[in-house]
Amino acid sequence: MIRTLIADDDALLRAALRTMVDWEALGYTLVGDCTNGLQALDLMQRQRVDLLITDMKMPLLDGLGLIRRLRAGSILPVTLVLSGYDEYELVREAFRLGAHDYLLKGDLDTPGLTRTLTDLRKGVFAGSTTAAAPDRGSALAPGNYGVAVFAVDGLAGLSARFGGDLKNRLDKPMLELVRQIPRVAGRATVRSAGPGQYELLWQVRDKARYHGTMLSVVRQVQSVWRDMMNLSVSAAVSEMVSENAVDDACALCADILQLAVLQGPGVICTQGGQGALAEEVRQRESLCEPLVEALCTGSDAGYLTAKDVFFRTLESLDGEAHTRLILALLARMAAMQRRCGLSTEGIAGCQAELQALPTAWERGVWLRSLLRRERERLPRRGDSGDPIQRACQYLEDHFADHDLTLKTVADQVGLSEKYFSTQFAKRCGCTFISYLNGLRLRYAQDLLRSTDLKIYQVSDRAGYNSIEHFTHIFKKNLGISPKDYRVQGQNT
Repeated sequence: MIRTLIADDDALLRAALRTMVDWEALGYTLVGDCTNGLQALDLMQRQRVDLLITDMKMPLLDGLGLIRRLRAGSILPVTLVLSGYDEYELVREAFRLGAHDYLLKGDLDTPGLTRTLTDLRKGVFAGSTTAAAPDRGSALAPGNYGVAVFAVDGLAGLSARFGGDLKNRLDKPMLELVRQIPRVAGRATVRSAGPGQYELLWQVRDKARYHGTMLSVVRQVQSVWRDMMNLSVSAAVSEMVSENAVDDACALCADILQLAVLQGPGVICTQGGQGALAEEVRQRESLCEPLVEALCTGSDAGYLTAKDVFFRTLESLDGEAHTRLILALLARMAAMQRRCGLSTEGIAGCQAELQALPTAWERGVWLRSLLRRERERLPRRGDSGDPIQRACQYLEDHFADHDLTLKTVADQVGLSEKYFSTQFAKRCGCTFISYLNGLRLRYAQDLLRSTDLKIYQVSDRAGYNSIEHFTHIFKKNLGISPKDYRVQGQNT
């Protein structure tokens, strides 16, 4: 019997799954059902499970978190993820982590579930007693391979076009079209890697011509999908690998593909061109993720703190390292927005614009402006209608503007100068100019501690029109001159 566990916080759905089919007649036995990922993880650490059927969104530990924990502990079984019509990016991530297939909640019925379980028993579980997820690359012939991973651009907006049934109305015809290309048939394996995402494993015959041939194949596949399905598809291409390294190459290409949105739709990213940046995105996850999470969820308290922490690190960098950290943040933002079913229109194609900016200062101003626009665009901003809150957010993003005045901000939030000044002082506990100087001085302190900029450069970047005025305000508020503040910091 194939030991099966169901994890879903919806009691009705768990009951439906238990009673929808005759599990034992199909060769399965239900070892339990859990209401959240932590319960499932605890059970699977204590007993063997061969098949996991898990929801994506659960309390305490969600489906992705559960899959990651199981994978880290080398106990990930064959996994089917339960998906709603608006959760395709979550399913893509689950596939990347090792999920085997997905089931649409809205389409669950007895014939469909019976068919899925029968196919698993005859295919994946035939003659197998292990609980580990199957090796997707084990059927490949020995030799060298090129890997390409494709993703349909703008997938979140395509659900209505395909009636929510992406597996049958999108994935199946997309795969069939590729298999009909003469140079692909008989020489490549093409398979689904999640809704709207596909892997092409190309057997290499001429190593010397690999790069040119592989890019030609990828462009042809993109062209077929564009002409026959009217879809724009981006791609990531690996270096040549052995059959044993194909799965690792697929995972790397999936990471590289996250960067495609920064260049625009229909692009081809390569391991040689974007592999290093994809690695930086992974390494910088712990720095970027708190800001991305706060930005996308609308947590105002966390957003300002996370933004401050991120910019302190950013402002300690310059040149290429400065640009790459911004790109890493933007890639994480795009990935988060796709997982939440949100449009990435504010980020799409922005890489060229960013890289055209010559100085770290200009790039920093550009990023602050982009974050403000995304903050205003994204949903669930509970207090976005509060003019004083919007004024504070505007000041956070524009405090370094030399021409910034009380009138500028009052006009921005639609209030008269006098009324705005009174309400601002009442709500914030200080005058407008005191609040603005607080932001500028905090930024100046960061620059004095973390850079070798001259004092006049710090003054200029913090938004002051003259070094004399900056020095006066700095000493008045902090009791020490900027020069002595820097020396004091160097001696501690």
